[in-house]
Formats: sequence, C-alpha cells, structure tokens
Amino acid sequence: MKILPSRLRQAAIDFCRVNFAAPAVRRRVPRPHHGQPVSLHMVLSRDGLLMGQLTLRSLEFHSGVSWAPVLHDDGTLSDADVLELQTNFPDATVIRRGEADRALGESLAAYPICRENSLKHPWVLKVF
Repeated sequence: MKILPSRLRQAAIDFCRVNFAAPAVRRRVPRPHHGQPVSLHMVLSRDGLLMGQLTLRSLEFHSGVSWAPVLHDDGTLSDADVLELQTNFPDATVIRRGEADRALGESLAAYPICRENSLKHPWVLKVF
C-alpha cells in the first residue's frame, strides 16, 4: 500500500538523500585499520552508489575499524562517481568495468563459458 502519492514520496526520498544519507557518507571518522587479511569486494552501479557507500560506512561504524574495499564498477559509474568514491574511501581500490573486461578476457580466453558469463553478469566481476 502506498501511503504517499508518488511525487511526494520521491520528494521525501530526495530530501533524505540530500540531508541525511550523502552527509553521512562524506563524514569520515578516523578508525584503525582492521589489520586482517580480509578481501572485501562490492559491485557498484550508478543507481546504487549512495546505498553502497552507506553500507561501507555502516560496516566501519559497527566494526569500529576502517576497511580497504575493492569496489567494482558495473559499467555505469562516471568519472565523477569514481572520484566521489576515492574521496570518501581513500583506501579503496576502484576497478572500472572496461579494465576488468580486458583483464578477464585475457585470463578466460581458454574458458569460453566463464568468459561469456563475465560479460553478461556484473556480479561475476567479484568472482574472478
């Protein structure tokens, strides 16, 4: 059941995004590095960029340590989006889709089914 008309609902979402979510992502609290050999990977899209960043901030908050995630572009991130990620998460590594496709194409040349799946499914970017 929709409580608010779609226009009003979208205005409320935009208000929360601008006034609460985006500032929470930009606010960095210095935390010690976790120091563990943990590989944290996340595939990000343009539409899910803010939610992905909030997820990373939540992980930092609840674990009490900072992480150095590997962020995989699904092919929709702009240069400005990547700059935003690098600004908000300076320890993160951002792998652009084109770069990943080239590397996977070479690595999976002998495995055509895996190569084909890597081109069809963005989540496969985290696997290889």
